[in-house]
Amino acid sequence: MTVLQTRELITRSLDRNREVDRGDLQSEGERLDRETGGAWVRDGLKRVLDRVSVENAAVVDAVRTLDQVRILRDTYGSAVSHIHLTAPDQTLSSRYQARSFGSDKSGLSAYPYMRQNETERMVDSLSAVANIVIDTDVNDKAETFHIACVFLRSVATI
Repeated sequence: MTVLQTRELITRSLDRNREVDRGDLQSEGERLDRETGGAWVRDGLKRVLDRVSVENAAVVDAVRTLDQVRILRDTYGSAVSHIHLTAPDQTLSSRYQARSFGSDKSGLSAYPYMRQNETERMVDSLSAVANIVIDTDVNDKAETFHIACVFLRSVATI
């Protein structure tokens, strides 16, 4: 399985001579969305797929906008399954605090401040266009992975 992390795509488009924080990632992701209409995710996936032989699946971690999902589906059709992971804000806040995003010059070290970003606020709405939604507060990592695999096996046999 091949995994494409959109965070890596964003980081590559930034100045590598300095530490990147969450604010940098948000701003750059929004710039890429404005300039490409969300196609930068599909283009990054295409570059990965052109380099490797993907027999089973490629995972894009993580889409943040409806345009990104639509473009992937328009390009790859029914081969695209959107698995939306969710959890209550309290759980997400705790997980966010445990992660490191470089320096704190953006002021986004606290989850509520990060969620003030328009793109971040809209992520939950992607559950409406998902093929499956998995609650990661109810399911641990292993269970979440298992549910996703069972789902993907079921759509692969259709």
